[in-house]
Amino acid sequence: MRRCLIILFVTLGLNLNVSAHPVYVSMCQLSIAEDKAYLDLTITIFSDDLELAIFEQDSIRLFLGSDGQISRSSEYVLRYVSKHVSISINDKELGLTAASCESLDIRKARTKLRFRLPLPKTSSTLSVENTLLLAAIDDQVNMLRLNIAGEKKAASLF
Repeated sequence: MRRCLIILFVTLGLNLNVSAHPVYVSMCQLSIAEDKAYLDLTITIFSDDLELAIFEQDSIRLFLGSDGQISRSSEYVLRYVSKHVSISINDKELGLTAASCESLDIRKARTKLRFRLPLPKTSSTLSVENTLLLAAIDDQVNMLRLNIAGEKKAASLF
């Protein structure tokens, strides 16, 4: 009986497709300052998913958050995020650049980027496009949290 249980456990264990984490989510938090002079954007993403997407795009392994992380990882991460996240005010795109990136924190489990973007004096429309990881991961969900003049909203972007 014990032998049958062991064989059943091993068989079931081999047939289960278990990944590092079953949830594929990125979070973008966008806040507009009370004085409306700038926009703060924080992007948090699982590092292993980000590495997979960058590998598919650039054919390079970054080893994010490990001792073997390559020295130019920040450049690859910033280039990938800049290509896949777009913010426009009044139909004019605000570029996510190294100059607007206030911090880039790469850890084993997650990577977090913070941007500060200047706003035009008059802002009537805001557009956000986020295609992070969509080409690399079928089940990817990109979340967006907005805080504009103290009013908070949340949305899922697919």
